[in-house]
Amino acid sequence: GETNLTRSTELASQAFQRHLADLTEHYGRGLFINLLSTKKPKENALVESLEKHFSTLNPENWKYQYYDYNVQAKANADLDSLGALLISKVRPVLDNFSYLELDGQVVMKSQTGAIRTNCLDSLDRTNIIQTRLALAMCGKVMDDAGLNKHGTRTNRDGFEVNLK
Repeated sequence: GETNLTRSTELASQAFQRHLADLTEHYGRGLFINLLSTKKPKENALVESLEKHFSTLNPENWKYQYYDYNVQAKANADLDSLGALLISKVRPVLDNFSYLELDGQVVMKSQTGAIRTNCLDSLDRTNIIQTRLALAMCGKVMDDAGLNKHGTRTNRDGFEVNLK
């Protein structure tokens, strides 16, 4: 079926602004990743709407990244390389995120940064990309803890290798 935008641009903009304010209050900054396809009419309407709201509001603490998952899935047969291009594009944003670190009951670091993924009807798209992002962040945690066997940040996407 067709995707219909049922709210006026003004109401949608207000809702988007409130959503960003809430996320900013909790996480400080973040990254919107849009996995919708511009080639599918029912998804393209949502892509255009989100990009319009994002460019109008232009939030300083939030970055926007479009990633056509379907195009990348056709070009990359294996799941391991599917998110590699996206990770390389958003690496600078991820490097500025922090994670919760406790020493007993003492908070050593608080989480800063959140990732908001947009997708319409495919949890596969969201789950694969969120898994790749989580592995990248786990690599950062391992680097910070001195647990990266390879000793370089460039290898942290190989999180699975470091566990073996």
